[in-house]
Amino acid sequence: MRGRMGRWLGGAGLSALLCIPLPVSADRRGGDVAPREQRLAGMWAAPARLPDLPNRPAGAGVAVAANDQPEATGMGPQAEAPPAGGAPEAGGGTGLYGLAPVPLFDIGRYAGLWYDIAATPDRFHGECADDATTRYTPLPNAQLQVDNHCRLRDGRIRHFRGALRVKQPGSLASRLQVRYAPDWLAWMPLAWSEVWVIELDPAYRHALVATPDREHLWILSRRPDISPETYESLLGRARALGFGTERLRRIPQGGGVAAAQGQSRR
Repeated sequence: MRGRMGRWLGGAGLSALLCIPLPVSADRRGGDVAPREQRLAGMWAAPARLPDLPNRPAGAGVAVAANDQPEATGMGPQAEAPPAGGAPEAGGGTGLYGLAPVPLFDIGRYAGLWYDIAATPDRFHGECADDATTRYTPLPNAQLQVDNHCRLRDGRIRHFRGALRVKQPGSLASRLQVRYAPDWLAWMPLAWSEVWVIELDPAYRHALVATPDREHLWILSRRPDISPETYESLLGRARALGFGTERLRRIPQGGGVAAAQGQSRR
């Protein structure tokens, strides 16, 4: 029995174990839906290497419409300064795919509610009809609790819970890792998927978040009604960084799920 268990854990059984979701609440019409699979499990397989692209040019950014205002959080430490000499430091900058995370990032300011304006196909957003949001809540261990909500096509609310952390403390803080596996698997490197903040408004009003292999991309905003000018500017920035934006799906935002979250937190 022990030998069979060892072979199971060493083979496909380990991958299956990592996909066990963390139930949040019972399934019910109009309520939370316990997740059936991990949102980012499909990211763990490394795709073929993509050609390197040039790093972010000096002064590059995204045009912001005047009415896109941020949600004030008032949390977090000082933003991290860029590495000396302007080049990414070892282990924290450009990686295998030539993509660079933003050099200035304050994980405390990043906390709070974000609206998922658009996303490439993944295991969470694939079945969402509208009102997809991500809320980051600071935890005592310097990580952020992640709560993903959206409304399914049948009207139910899907809820995934996970954790977000800086991959390497002392390196670029915008090089992050996310986990949706249960807490008791947090010690396993395979339980964490790497995500980078690759574009961020100075006022933390909108962001481009991606996996470093460019397989997944999310456009986040503090407001559900992001202006067309800002959206198109973010799309242009993503294309300049080598992303195929034709895979992005715009997610309708009505604000209902976010309003329900706010009421439940009072």
